Amino acid sequence: MPCLRSDLDGGARRIRFRKLMACWPVGLMLIAGTAAPARAADWLGDWPLRGTFSGATTRWDGLYFGGTYGYASMEANFSDAVSSLSGYGISLSNETARKTSYGGFVGYNFDWGDQLVLGLEGDYHQMASDLIVSASDVATSGSTTYNATSSVTLKGYGTIRGRVGYAVGKFLPYAQVGLAIGRLSYATTGTSTTSGTTTSILGNSNTDAWRAGVEAGVGVDVALTSNIFLRGEYEYVAFGKTGSILTSLNTVRAGLGVKF
Repeated sequence: MPCLRSDLDGGARRIRFRKLMACWPVGLMLIAGTAAPARAADWLGDWPLRGTFSGATTRWDGLYFGGTYGYASMEANFSDAVSSLSGYGISLSNETARKTSYGGFVGYNFDWGDQLVLGLEGDYHQMASDLIVSASDVATSGSTTYNATSSVTLKGYGTIRGRVGYAVGKFLPYAQVGLAIGRLSYATTGTSTTSGTTTSILGNSNTDAWRAGVEAGVGVDVALTSNIFLRGEYEYVAFGKTGSILTSLNTVRAGLGVKF
């Protein structure tokens, strides 16, 4: 190697200064290569998320709670709401509206053995603002014009559901099913207009209607530390008829939770 060669001058061995200078970067590299693993190990040892995605077993049993933020899409079927006006040629189709939501959850997990985790959870979700779905139709027969409008509004809803999960290292994928109750309002009107005179032929409304429904969904919890986890979830909710209007809700959400 160039840095180890020496020259003889006048019978005496000496190492040239410039060759010594050529050797020092190699020495530094050897020192750095030896020290780097130790430094990296020390740094990772202080990092609270070390091993997050390793195969190490995580305990999921016990009490937990957290908050969520999501995006909801509600579909409403108005066909039955104006069925009494079908003879006039009035019909309303399905309509959809979307809105962001936020909420919280609390639950308890039971370790059933063999990586099986069973749980019971309750939550409540509030719309960022009222989620309104509406539809309207107009029909004319002779000199009479018929108008119909219908709308349904979701303000918020809660669920209670059972969960079945399968723990895989830091991940807990799960399926859930349960009951839901929503706070809604609705209004359906129908009028006929002949020669400038308007008459009400249909009226049905409620500004504070609570409706029960069913809920199902899938998701995954991911442990960041021994007691903090992230959540990703999809949920479907079908409410009972609200003023003859059938509504269903599809929501995707993310959450952050703490377990004990």
